[in-house]
Amino acid sequence: MLIGERYRYRWVVLVMASVTSGLTWGIAMTVGHFYSSWMSYFDAPASYVSMAGSLTLTVGCGAGPIFRNVVKKLGLRWSSFCGGLIMAVGLAAGYFAQSVLAICFTFGVVTGLGSGLSNFCGCGALNEYFYKERAFAEGVAGGVFCLFSFCISVAQQYWITSYTWRGAILLTSALSLQQCIVSLFFISPNVVAQHPLNFWRETDAQHIVSKSENDKCSDEPLEMSSKAAEQDQVKSDLQQQRSYLKIISSPTFLLLATIDFLNWFGHFIPYVHLVERGRIQGIGFESSAWLASAFGAGGFIGRPLTGFVCDYFKIHPFKAFCFVQFVSGISSLISPFWPSTCGLFVYASFYGFFSSGYGLFKSGVPRMLGSAYYVDALSLMLVLEAIGVVLGPTVSGIIYDQTNSYDWSFCFSGLCQILTGILSFFIPAVRRFESRRALELDVA
Repeated sequence: MLIGERYRYRWVVLVMASVTSGLTWGIAMTVGHFYSSWMSYFDAPASYVSMAGSLTLTVGCGAGPIFRNVVKKLGLRWSSFCGGLIMAVGLAAGYFAQSVLAICFTFGVVTGLGSGLSNFCGCGALNEYFYKERAFAEGVAGGVFCLFSFCISVAQQYWITSYTWRGAILLTSALSLQQCIVSLFFISPNVVAQHPLNFWRETDAQHIVSKSENDKCSDEPLEMSSKAAEQDQVKSDLQQQRSYLKIISSPTFLLLATIDFLNWFGHFIPYVHLVERGRIQGIGFESSAWLASAFGAGGFIGRPLTGFVCDYFKIHPFKAFCFVQFVSGISSLISPFWPSTCGLFVYASFYGFFSSGYGLFKSGVPRMLGSAYYVDALSLMLVLEAIGVVLGPTVSGIIYDQTNSYDWSFCFSGLCQILTGILSFFIPAVRRFESRRALELDVA
């Protein structure tokens, strides 16, 4: 049992981590509105603009190892606070962009760094407070993310209509500043018992004993404490290096990383291109803009429900992951056969409802690798996610430029997700193989 699971404060952490997910990736996932505006405003090809739209997630994921070191130095609270501030600055700077290249730097690189750092802290906070109910926690976080995506999408649609895309991106910057307040609630389980922000402050004997021991330690000479701190830092660095080596050499991790990469290679494509696909197929401007909101509406119901069912019936997260990947992949494959307004809205809602694959994936990783290795494993997998995020929409944009149709792009997205579902079948077998090999080495 994790230390954090003992405290009722974990529900506060769940709420704040969920809001973090909504303020970070929720803003990044609603890029479809800006994407269409940038194409017409800058008169740029789809492949060029789609790369700018996907850079936010690409940078936010690709800097995972850097985020790991930042959190190690500053802690979750201050790291998330800085991330919210950087995100707001990047969005505000996008107001002055005069080219797609400037959008790539402001909205893509700067905003991506800030949102990625804050989101990384939110994932780390959940890992410290949830294990047994992890699938439900990830489902709630995913549901709130979808709710924010829906609300932000509706707001951005109104802002773009009223104030153009420049005014909309400036207002989105103001919204993202709320992350600085949310970050203050990411308190370590080791100090949460008596923290002022803990509404259920606990005064148990264990806390009093630990406090008295800390007081005794504070009476040590400064030189001795500084030397001890240096030694602890060296040990911590060595442990982190060993942790990375152990994770990279694990066949289970390599398979998980491959699945994660392929998932993000195809998963993000509908979020980026569905709005523009609707407009090309003759749907009105205002109607197609609501397609992005339909993703959020479906996910708001589907993600928490999937997590609850998974925990209540004790279904392994990767079994549920396999199911939702097959369902969402098939929906993308058959979406070209129902190109009407009703068909696209049904597809967006259905895809959003079964979009909980990543949350189930994250809740399954600690069970396969152990909670102690989760943050290090996540920081490494984020790099592969970044590559998948930037390649997927870019490749689909190239496919559109060659075919003048998004049908093949969505079929490509569906095939990637079905492939991840197939590969997830082999995770238990690879895990058993790794366990047997470790046992044989111990006996030898």
